[in-house]
Amino acid sequence: MSLVEIRHHGRVIRGDLQYPRKRTRLMPAMLLVHGRAALRSYYWFPTLAKRLQARGLVVLSIDLFGHGQSDGQFANLTYTKAIQDVLAAAKFLQLCRGVNPGSVGGLGYSLGGTAVLLAQRRGAAFKGLLLIAPVGDTRYHVRASYSPGVVRAWRKEGTHSWYDKRLGKSLVANFSYYQDYRHYDTLREARDIHQPVLIIHGTGDAAIPLIESRRLFKALNEPKRLIVVPGARHSFRPPRQRQRLLHEMLKWTETYLANRTSRSVVAVLRHSDRYLILKRSTLVGYYRGAWGIIAGHLPAGADPRQHVYHEILEETGIPRSKLKLIKAARFVRLEHPDIGKTWISKPFLFESRTIKVKLDWEHTAYRWVRLEKFPFKQSYPAIARQLKVLGVR
Repeated sequence: MSLVEIRHHGRVIRGDLQYPRKRTRLMPAMLLVHGRAALRSYYWFPTLAKRLQARGLVVLSIDLFGHGQSDGQFANLTYTKAIQDVLAAAKFLQLCRGVNPGSVGGLGYSLGGTAVLLAQRRGAAFKGLLLIAPVGDTRYHVRASYSPGVVRAWRKEGTHSWYDKRLGKSLVANFSYYQDYRHYDTLREARDIHQPVLIIHGTGDAAIPLIESRRLFKALNEPKRLIVVPGARHSFRPPRQRQRLLHEMLKWTETYLANRTSRSVVAVLRHSDRYLILKRSTLVGYYRGAWGIIAGHLPAGADPRQHVYHEILEETGIPRSKLKLIKAARFVRLEHPDIGKTWISKPFLFESRTIKVKLDWEHTAYRWVRLEKFPFKQSYPAIARQLKVLGVR
């Protein structure tokens, strides 16, 4: 374990960076973000870091602004500062030696979970999110937590104080915390998150009610999962609850971060002598801004010949009635050593009866181009091989 310093916005974030004992090329990684008035050494955080490390992940645990060893005064903490810290830490982790930048997860607890969620919308580029008892509905939470009388007094005095039983002392927050807080709407922003999300919340949480995670879960896109732990309070302190929490987080990590091989379907669409290419958006996990073709994850047990139509409709809006299957090639193994990923892909070639395309969130632009104009140099790897097995080139 090594102490690291991340400098940004004129201040320093400090944290612990841990590598697995057996290092490999392009390892997955996880950023751990604690909650308000907690630390990177909070309860189950060190245990989780060790278990992730033992499973081959690089782990970075940070202290947020005004906490622990990081710069700043706790009273000056805002959601914006917490988000900025997560963004800077995510970028730092993605650039660490040996880390696969396309397989970095974000795990946040309480306010840290909300900061991870909001940072994802602002470019953190996490492959997946683990949110533990987050402030899931900021609009609801601010109304439920602070009565009009408290807000009036807070505005007048400039500060708000309360006694924290866990810490055994009084804490103070400036009115800027409330003003900043009101700018964020987690439910609205969740609709634009398309990465895998796991939420874990307890029914006995008095600090942040379970209803917030239920509302957040409803607003999120698939793939998503909400695990409700009966009787668990905000801290998940009892050993039985803590073990359940750790088990579910590690299982999710194995599925979405540590797994380097995935099955997929690929669709090449042709209209006369032109082929459809799509420009990948900044929201996808890999090869942002590159030109590519239609491709999507193939769920376990799904029929590739049926699922490929779903992917085409989702990414282009072109229905099955407008498509004619020309060729289905064999499964091909596509190695992508630059991101430490392998796809087992099933390519299909279709003739499209339309050139009208309605893009989803995965792409920002499209073109129909002749093969000699195909932008292979601006595309992600393996497209040439997929075209070859389909007999296109």
